Amino acid sequence: MTIKNAYIFITAVLLLASFGRAITVDNIQISPSNPWIEQLGENSYTPASILISVQCSENNVNPSDLSVSGIITYKSLTYQPKDFVYDSETDLFKLNYQTTTPGIYSINITCSYNSSSVSELKEFEVKKLTGDIILPPGNPPYSIYVGQNFEIPVEVELFVESNTKTPPLNPTFKVYLEQFGQKYQLSGEIAFDQNTQHFIINPFVSSEYSELDTSMFYNLLIDIEYFDAGEKHSYEIIKRNVVKIQSPLELHILDVNDGGSMEYATSGALTIHYSMFYNKNIIQDLDQSDFFVYLVDEDGKRTANLEIANFSYNTQTGTGYIKAKLPQYEPGVYRLFLASNYMPSISGVLAESKRPVKFILPFSGKIVDANNRAVGGKIRLTKDGETKEITLGNMGEYFTPVLPGNYTMVLQFGALKATLKGVDIKSGINDAIRFDSFSGHEDIPGISVASLVVLEIASDLEFSGADLQIYYNASKVADEQRIEVYTCHNWNFDRRLCSGEWERIDKPIIDTTTNMVQFNVSAFSAFVIGERKSLHFDANIVKKDYFMGDTIPISGKVLDSNGNPIEDASVYASLGSVNESAKTDIGGFFTINLKAPMYEGSLKLTLRAEKDPFLPTESSVFIDLSRKTELSILSPETIDISEGKTNSVNITIENTGQTNLSDVTVSIEGIPSEWYQLIPTTISAMNPKDSDKVTLKVLVPAGYCSSHECKKFYLINVVAKSKETKIGTTTVLQFVENISTTGGEETNTPTGFLTKLKSAPTAMITSFTDFLNTGWWIVLIIIIIVFGFLIKNKKNRTTGYKREPSDHKYTRERTINKIRKVKAKVSHEFKYRYK
Repeated sequence: MTIKNAYIFITAVLLLASFGRAITVDNIQISPSNPWIEQLGENSYTPASILISVQCSENNVNPSDLSVSGIITYKSLTYQPKDFVYDSETDLFKLNYQTTTPGIYSINITCSYNSSSVSELKEFEVKKLTGDIILPPGNPPYSIYVGQNFEIPVEVELFVESNTKTPPLNPTFKVYLEQFGQKYQLSGEIAFDQNTQHFIINPFVSSEYSELDTSMFYNLLIDIEYFDAGEKHSYEIIKRNVVKIQSPLELHILDVNDGGSMEYATSGALTIHYSMFYNKNIIQDLDQSDFFVYLVDEDGKRTANLEIANFSYNTQTGTGYIKAKLPQYEPGVYRLFLASNYMPSISGVLAESKRPVKFILPFSGKIVDANNRAVGGKIRLTKDGETKEITLGNMGEYFTPVLPGNYTMVLQFGALKATLKGVDIKSGINDAIRFDSFSGHEDIPGISVASLVVLEIASDLEFSGADLQIYYNASKVADEQRIEVYTCHNWNFDRRLCSGEWERIDKPIIDTTTNMVQFNVSAFSAFVIGERKSLHFDANIVKKDYFMGDTIPISGKVLDSNGNPIEDASVYASLGSVNESAKTDIGGFFTINLKAPMYEGSLKLTLRAEKDPFLPTESSVFIDLSRKTELSILSPETIDISEGKTNSVNITIENTGQTNLSDVTVSIEGIPSEWYQLIPTTISAMNPKDSDKVTLKVLVPAGYCSSHECKKFYLINVVAKSKETKIGTTTVLQFVENISTTGGEETNTPTGFLTKLKSAPTAMITSFTDFLNTGWWIVLIIIIIVFGFLIKNKKNRTTGYKREPSDHKYTRERTINKIRKVKAKVSHEFKYRYK
């Protein structure tokens, strides 16, 4: 086959294939078939939602492989192409289209596959119901009477909008008066004016609407229903505040009480000047029974009808007077109503006064100070933007009528301006305010008074808070920067005395230029502005050096700046970490025993005195604390000895001080050294509270007293000393058996310190101080005691008393007692010297 023949063959095959694969567009549907744009609300619409479907096919091709689009045209305006979506369940291509514009639309639908396509054109119409109420001239537009038709019919223009505007056929109308969501349906005939193409409605107001408020305007509302192709469409037209209800019976209150006050503190009477017409004509047959009068309170509650005491009517003018008795009502604001039942078919035609009736409360009293002198000033009451100002009279009296409610009250008396917020007046107020003011008062402890004011408010005059402004006398204070404000909530008004405590007010605003103080309070009483006085100390501390842990006695007196004692002041003493406190008594005296802390050094002892409202005071002094260095010895009072026998006793040495001791030596004085042995004689170291025992062994050699002078008793001294301190104590050493001495009788040979009597020459005592230092005064005391004892015995002999026969036991005990007394005196002297 030649190339030419092959080409012809292929072309023929393709042509045959194309003839078997033709694209078709069928079954174009518009749903709904009659699209409408419906009213959604006043001046708003919901779009017409249109579903366009089409069947598109091609032989041997899956429909999902086809492409379908449509171009919509409206009044020669062509929109962008829109793609259809294939629905496999219905085998249709679908497109949703929405519009809010009525008119004739066309859509050109194109079905395509590869380079082949087929188009089909379809038209559809979208409709919309629209209209308006044609208002008549005048203000108000409609003034209608109950029981009659509108004086001017209502014209409504109503159209079905599509390609053109045409009036709808046979719509139905419902006419309402509407206000605050409440509808009142009116009846009436409907006609169509071919000339104006308007619907003419003649509404009728039923007499059952005679209770509608004649003082307000109502909305005119028309609901319209229209059927097109069997489908209902609704439309609503509203004109706001265009209808005012009029009764054919017109009743008006012209005046009340000839323009006089409408406030009543007690029951009274109302004189009402009125007019009444029927269809604007004078009525000839009115009488008192055609009227009734009542009040309505703020909650809308109606009172009973008032008694009509007098009635008049002028048939020439259509006016008259009604006098009604007014009983006492609860305080508050009421509306006055005059009503007539002249026409039974139109009952309760009302007239309302334009001014409220107010039943008020008395607000009165008299303000005098504690000396019964009249107070001058002003009271202002403000409620809902209205203010009443009351000026106190010459006797301090005031009076004004008030309505119950919540007020702001301003009191301005002398140096005080008080603004009370949220004053809740529920009942009549009488003598609810007391005020007093004076300066230079000297009976307030701790304060130099620059101003003192007293404001008291009775409990029936409740308030939520108050702002105070008080002026002060700057000449009464030395330093205005130290001014403070105090209050007393338990003030005795008649005695001008605070029976409680003065409490300081925090953070007042002080203006030293205008000499004025501002602050807030929630309760009233007495308020003082002044300068705080200072406290002073007159304290005594015995000395300035103590050992650690010692008790430091502190005493003194707290005074004010004038030297007067201050009772019940708090006094605080602090030394390092140690603190103590006390209260002053009626004379201002105090005593504190402060225990010194346990560490050395120079510490500041601080005393502080406080008592409100005085300014506190402080005083300081340095105290030197040191460690105590002290030893103590515990030894037997007596030690029994005998010749040739060893007696051992324990002597306890204790470090009772606060320092470490080293090389503490122990020694014995008063007996020969060959009689005793100490074990040990030296303690190398002793910490505070350490104790050690030393053994004293006493041995008098056998036959020692035969060759030596021995005594029955020896007074020995036990001495412990270190380089830091020294202490001694005494013990009696006694023979427990008869001893024979070379001297025969027992002698009182002095031992220990008494040996100085024999050894020290009198020439060494050159002065009284030397006499004391050498210890000779102890010897002198012993001589005096012995001398006195001898004189007493001599007196006993000369007065004839018979001495009891002496025996050994009695003599021994008496001698031991004497030695004990001497031991106690010597021990005391020893401790004093070595302390």
